[in-house]
Amino acid sequence: MQQNLQYRAPNRMWGQAITHIEIDEEGKMWAHNEEYATQINYCPFTGTPAPTKMIVIDKEKYKAYINEQDQSK
Repeated sequence: MQQNLQYRAPNRMWGQAITHIEIDEEGKMWAHNEEYATQINYCPFTGTPAPTKMIVIDKEKYKAYINEQDQSK
């Protein structure tokens, strides 16, 4: 199920923050620029939802992100 989508978008200054959107074998969606990657719930270009979403748990001093699959732990 792994997918690798590449987009061309306008950029400012030193380059694009996001050049690729990937969905890995576990269904997690990643936005990256071939140097840094961040797991995301939706594609910022198309709005397509990730098969495996992160859940945000609000805490008083921080936010923790977990995957739906990891809830049982």
